[in-house]
Amino acid sequence: MANILIVDDEIQIRDVIRLSLEAAEHEVVQAGCGTEALRILAETDRPIDLVITDILMPDGDGIELLASLRRHENAPPVVAITGGGLLEDCSSLDTAKSLGASSVMTKPLSCVDLHETVEEILAKD
Repeated sequence: MANILIVDDEIQIRDVIRLSLEAAEHEVVQAGCGTEALRILAETDRPIDLVITDILMPDGDGIELLASLRRHENAPPVVAITGGGLLEDCSSLDTAKSLGASSVMTKPLSCVDLHETVEEILAKD
């Protein structure tokens, strides 16, 4: 069981991902933006094992979050997700990969693909 932080400005997306991950017996913490995610990461009592973050968000987007995490030696792995549009997705996901995202995915997410990705990343740590 892992402690996973979901970062997305759309509460419906967070809820779907949360329910799916909780069904797989993971613990889930949620944030609505990158700024809130950084606060949670700094203040949490239990370390975060994995971050799943949207790329396009107001008030601290996923790229800013990835850049901030990159500066920390023991930063958790990150799955970057986006649904901003075909050209925007490619550019954003390429940037996320270059900043160290362990995996990138486009919305809408398949729960099966998400679980496979999460388990693969967690198995590496």
